[in-house]
Amino acid sequence: MAEYHINPVFVYTADADVDNRRNFETTNYFVVGPNNEASLDVIFEPELAVNGNKFCSITLESSESYLHYIDDLYLGTSAGYVAFLEMDYSCDNSFTCGVYVIQDGNTEKYPVLTLVPTTSMTGLNPTWNKVYLDLGGITGSYPNADNFKFYIEALADESSTPTILLDNIKVVN
Repeated sequence: MAEYHINPVFVYTADADVDNRRNFETTNYFVVGPNNEASLDVIFEPELAVNGNKFCSITLESSESYLHYIDDLYLGTSAGYVAFLEMDYSCDNSFTCGVYVIQDGNTEKYPVLTLVPTTSMTGLNPTWNKVYLDLGGITGSYPNADNFKFYIEALADESSTPTILLDNIKVVN
């Protein structure tokens, strides 16, 4: 079987609205979700960060089994419009990215994509990947939604102390 390496190049259109506040350089917008047993730290390591000086490290200790963090900012997209979430990540345990739909005082959780390990993470040695999550399917399905929020969650089942690294999370409308 042949193996092909594809290196696409993406550029934003002139009218794209790019919200890049979630880059961990000035603050962290993640808040603890229900039943979370993980710890989140913003790490200052310019040589390991994708861009800038800092990135986010979320770790489950071996005795802990579940992580759940919610972005405290709304995604800034309107129901029915095209939206993408762009993110750099490295992990040694699968984790799920999803969206909370907030409508009429109710909140529903919808998984969008599960990402698989990129590294064995022996020490803090990230193998960074970039991912683009198409949020348009969810925003289009809920035209009366008041807002949307991004979340991540994982079960500790692939590593003795699962670690997920995140950097440069952007919402592109």
